[in-house]
Amino acid sequence: MPATPLSEMFLYWKLKELEEQHFSGALHFSEGTKVTGRVFINNGFISWAQASGQNNTLFTAMQSFAQINGDDIRFADSMYQEQKERKNFVSVLQSSGIIGFYALRECMRAHLYEAVAKINENPSVSIHEDPETIAEASQHVFTVDELEYGEEYFSAPLPHLQEVAGVTQIEVRMLNYGLVLKWPEEAEEDKVARELAIVHAENMAKFEDLKPNAVTYHYPHGSYTAVQLKDFFNTSLIVAGVPGCDLGAVARAVGNMPAAVIMHVADSTIPLVDLLEIM
Repeated sequence: MPATPLSEMFLYWKLKELEEQHFSGALHFSEGTKVTGRVFINNGFISWAQASGQNNTLFTAMQSFAQINGDDIRFADSMYQEQKERKNFVSVLQSSGIIGFYALRECMRAHLYEAVAKINENPSVSIHEDPETIAEASQHVFTVDELEYGEEYFSAPLPHLQEVAGVTQIEVRMLNYGLVLKWPEEAEEDKVARELAIVHAENMAKFEDLKPNAVTYHYPHGSYTAVQLKDFFNTSLIVAGVPGCDLGAVARAVGNMPAAVIMHVADSTIPLVDLLEIM
């Protein structure tokens, strides 16, 4: 993985500009007559990208940290061949049932980060902006800032906060859908967590350039660590713990890899809303 932070890549600023313009279309990258990469954008959100020589892809991510085997991937590809006139491959993967909503989202994030980083290795490439080529988007579209998390997945273990001593509850909320995931499943909805999610969503709406940061709040009955992902779904992650909980471990996971935390919660619980229907 390149050591260059995403915000220092030349491609970051181009993608950021198109995001603010709500651009739809494609970016084509080339060296002479050789095509080196493409990025597809829908209303400013990155929906797909690919680069020549890209080592880590959607498929390697699915196999390495979502534990999806090759037979399942080939099965999904056969489904795609039957539906490719109507659906893109990511949407077919989602509806196939072989991979969960959040696991697929994180595999996509890792794939897109790798593609952008690979294209960025040659700042002298030619860029052709093509508003005529519109690719159908799946549910899994990303702002360029969201891709930063993708760098971690190939170099760091994914955190399991359910195993941290003192963590009592984890809630995941989306602005338009409310509480979508809760661990443990039998726990009552936490009113403090709901209020924190509202506060974080309001702050992110006021300060558009605010980066996702984990914030810990202390109450007599325990502590809450919350982060607003500022993603397509305006997702909030709130982790509750008893007094004396290892807040360092919680803050590191929530602050650095919140989407991975959500992925693990999704793997061990049943969603409270139909994630296939949201958009």
